Amino acid sequence: RVATHAARRRGTGGCPFPRYFPISLFGARTSVPSAALLRAHVRLVGSRQRGIWTPAGGYRPRRDDPHKRPSLELREGAEGRLRRGHPWVYPREVRNPEALAQLSPCLVNVIAADGDVLGVALYNRHSTIAARVLSEHAFIQIDATFFADRLRRCLAYREDFFPEPFYRLVHG
Repeated sequence: RVATHAARRRGTGGCPFPRYFPISLFGARTSVPSAALLRAHVRLVGSRQRGIWTPAGGYRPRRDDPHKRPSLELREGAEGRLRRGHPWVYPREVRNPEALAQLSPCLVNVIAADGDVLGVALYNRHSTIAARVLSEHAFIQIDATFFADRLRRCLAYREDFFPEPFYRLVHG
């Protein structure tokens, strides 16, 4: 609504882009009519959006099999922070990003340089934080039950400290 309002002020007929949008194709600058650019943008973005799971919908999330997960191998010396409880793995610490590129985003078992399994994490190659550790136990199934149990434990922990329910249950 704000973009359409701003576009009307510019006199572009409701299109959020200027009437002609300068772009570069193969090194040559050209101008594309903004309506065509907007249609192309909608087609591209619309085709990449994932469906939201509902029981009646056709999209079904993949079932997690802990023993068939890909492995994220850490570089030498990168496991120290994880062993101390830090929940993040940075891209420079991943030894095998090429092997995980086609699967990203995915659940991975985190393996230290010495072969120890450090836990399970959610890996995304496009993020500034490559992996976020979900559990220090690698071979557990990550599903709705896992998250429901985690939330129950968070709630019980906070209820011990605060008499009134004025707290953040989940951070991030």
